[in-house]
Amino acid sequence: MGMHNYYKNATMVSKNFGEINFLVKKTLEVRLKNKLTNKANINRTYEKLYGKYKGKAYTINEITIYPLYGCKFVTPLGFNQEICNYTEKGRILIHDGIRGYEH
Repeated sequence: MGMHNYYKNATMVSKNFGEINFLVKKTLEVRLKNKLTNKANINRTYEKLYGKYKGKAYTINEITIYPLYGCKFVTPLGFNQEICNYTEKGRILIHDGIRGYEH
């Protein structure tokens, strides 16, 4: 889930994570075949985030792994292209945004 939250603003993230999922899935199946099961212990968080996906859920030692392929692109809110470290106007916007409140 941490990787999903970190990379969700990257374009083409679902395609890239789909390819990574394919490679990781094969590695899991080969290296952990004795400990890997298809019986998922699905909790509310898993159901909310990945319940609509039809992919196979893997469980290792009774811990269900969140699927890598479920990472989707999310448009970043509050993004302003004017904010930039390399222009005077951009630096002013950065410093205006980090000023504290005056009493």
